[in-house]
Amino acid sequence: MTAKPSAWLLLGPETGEKDEFIRSLVAGTVKERRAAPEVYKFFVPETPALEIVSLLQNRLLFSEYKVVIVYGAEALPKGDAVLLSGYLERPSADSLLVLCSDETRLSSSGLEERIPLANRKIFWELLEHQKRGWVKSFFTKRGLAVEEEALDFLCETVENNTRELATVCERLALFFGKEGAIRYEHIEQYVFHGKEENVFTLFSGLVRRDFAVCLEILDKMLLSRDEDAVRILSGVSWQLNNLVQFFLLLDRGVPREQAFQKLSVRSKRQQKLYGDACANFRLEELLHGTAVVSRFDPLVRAHNQNVHRILLELFIYDFVKQRPLLKYAALT
Repeated sequence: MTAKPSAWLLLGPETGEKDEFIRSLVAGTVKERRAAPEVYKFFVPETPALEIVSLLQNRLLFSEYKVVIVYGAEALPKGDAVLLSGYLERPSADSLLVLCSDETRLSSSGLEERIPLANRKIFWELLEHQKRGWVKSFFTKRGLAVEEEALDFLCETVENNTRELATVCERLALFFGKEGAIRYEHIEQYVFHGKEENVFTLFSGLVRRDFAVCLEILDKMLLSRDEDAVRILSGVSWQLNNLVQFFLLLDRGVPREQAFQKLSVRSKRQQKLYGDACANFRLEELLHGTAVVSRFDPLVRAHNQNVHRILLELFIYDFVKQRPLLKYAALT
């Protein structure tokens, strides 16, 4: 009889497929044991490893099996990684530990090596043609057509992972029902003029260097509870990196229209956004912005959600005003 895995390590930036794999793991335990397991989700560093290990080792009163999912495993402090590594030497037979990270390697205290190679998976983000195919297939299955310009715009404005794509496409499908083809103006209206603020409207505010508007958008995003600080910074970083590539092409003397073509920036709104960026930022200031994202990303991962709002507000101030309000050392 094949031994059941006691742990999985799920790596990489493709969060949608990772979510689906976790669902299949849970469904597999239901089929095997004919009962639903208890599922627990923890985020590093909000829950200490001692509490996680205690849960893994102790028996439950109302369930025979449990699945414990730990997100942000790359941020595990050394002591916590050692604790989990020690648990994996003698894992519990009624528990499954699933470690998740957006990175492609774990560097913490040999924890990755404790998990058999067969139980480690890397989920890579979609290539551009895969992304277009995924979106087109999504709408086709729901009886909706999508025009090419709309498809281009959607692929430009949504991050390269199927979790984000599924969220946006599902809402669009519900919004439009089965009323013909989804056109460019539909998606433009939904993404930028809908009642819900999102990381794209926030980035638009950052590009305009409008501090007050950015704070208002951030407040609405956090109140909706659909966004968290890590995902917000990730979304800003993704859009900012694309914008920096545009500036670098211009800096090499590439004409603006040719730069748009090289980067597949086809929608008029996105081109206008890049034009606004050219009016409001220099290349050095955008590079400063990427450095600001790099500083704040580990900070939000290392601190409790209670301080995420103030960290994001400090990030916006530094990005827009191009100077830190507080020394970063005071936050570490």
